[in-house]
Amino acid sequence: MKNIAVIFAICWSSLLHGYTLSWDIPQGKRLEVVKTADVEYYQDSRFIKRYQERNIVDLTCYEKTTNGGRFKGAFSTFKRQEGLSVFSLEERFYSDFHIARNGEFTVPKQYVMPNVRHMPSFPDGDVPVGSKWEARGEDIILRPFINMQVGVDYFFAGVTKEDTTNIGIINYTYVIDKDVAAKRLGPAYPAKLYGIDYTAQRWDLDRNIPIDANEQYRLLIVQGDNRRGYNSEEYRFNIYSTYRIYDPVNDTTKMDDRAAVEKSLPKNSGVTVDTNERGLVLRMGELLFDFDSDKLRPDSKNALDAIMKVISERYPDREIIVEGYTDNVGSSSYNKTLSESRAKTVAQALKKELGTDKMSFRGYGKDSPIADNATAEGRQKNRRVDVIIKLN
Repeated sequence: MKNIAVIFAICWSSLLHGYTLSWDIPQGKRLEVVKTADVEYYQDSRFIKRYQERNIVDLTCYEKTTNGGRFKGAFSTFKRQEGLSVFSLEERFYSDFHIARNGEFTVPKQYVMPNVRHMPSFPDGDVPVGSKWEARGEDIILRPFINMQVGVDYFFAGVTKEDTTNIGIINYTYVIDKDVAAKRLGPAYPAKLYGIDYTAQRWDLDRNIPIDANEQYRLLIVQGDNRRGYNSEEYRFNIYSTYRIYDPVNDTTKMDDRAAVEKSLPKNSGVTVDTNERGLVLRMGELLFDFDSDKLRPDSKNALDAIMKVISERYPDREIIVEGYTDNVGSSSYNKTLSESRAKTVAQALKKELGTDKMSFRGYGKDSPIADNATAEGRQKNRRVDVIIKLN
């Protein structure tokens, strides 16, 4: 009852003066968005499978403008199948676009991301609790590419207070009803798209940044025509999104971090430390595994323990990316499969002990060698697993 009374008092006060709703990501800062979806997939109304998807979006404001800011964005998509404890990295996209203070996106045509645009968008001026408004939105399907223009209905549901922070509750919904066949786009495209989205967004009213969101999204894809008949695919998403602001990390800071981590590692750990454009790289050689195997050797414990200690003590909130690599001996498909299996094994071992869920893996096979594959020593260095602590 006490919490209800506090919310009521805040909401009654805000009815009198309203709030300014806007986006305001500081220049140089990085906004990390982690969107995790529990997905159910149906064919012709018949349940097929359940899995998890994740998008991690990194938006760095590199220039403030008179009405917003310009952002460089990295958009990574992940999937976690049933039975796995970690996500696998599927794709990564990059973009460069503008977000206005009212939430309007301006995205050059060469970029497909972000695939959800102008949400949430806000009206000008002070907005009292209880206000409703409408704005445009875009929901983009990537394969095949379909840009769905939608009308979004908003409701400023209330304001709560956590410590000294005023938090706005903004609910919005939109409906998809698109006749794709009428546009004669080709056989790869569905005939019709139907969907609905409900989102409850929490917004930091003092700093003008998002906090988190709960979303229910349904999409029905209808294939076929009157002559051949129709069939359907349905996706049911329950999505939870978190948002966090990070300070920029320059090369000097990364080198300082590298030196500190190197100093903290035991001499017999078998781990070397490097840096790249994403952050710190903790590198483990092939001694983790026997030949042609993705099973961890018993003596790999020192390396894994050393890495877990670094992550848990220094970087518990950072995204962790595990990447597997091989030399150039053998077929590309074999090396790709082996490197992915080894990366998955290491990621699952780290996840089991650390508990962090912001971890993924991917295998790259013989790509991105760090040494000359023409020599035995070079090939040995290229057979490795890199654990990347993302700082940028």
